Amino acid sequence: MTYHDIGNQLSISPDTIKTHVYHIAQKLGVRGRWAVVSASRERGLLGDEDGD
Repeated sequence: MTYHDIGNQLSISPDTIKTHVYHIAQKLGVRGRWAVVSASRERGLLGDEDGD
């Protein structure tokens, strides 16, 4: 999904999404959206892709 798609689903600006992703990446010590997803999964912060 693009930042625009996510923003539309949440009714917030794509720039707000970018800012949140940036701050999460800083806290996880990674760079980039996909690195955030990977690091979050490794730390058990996200479920599997099926939403379980």
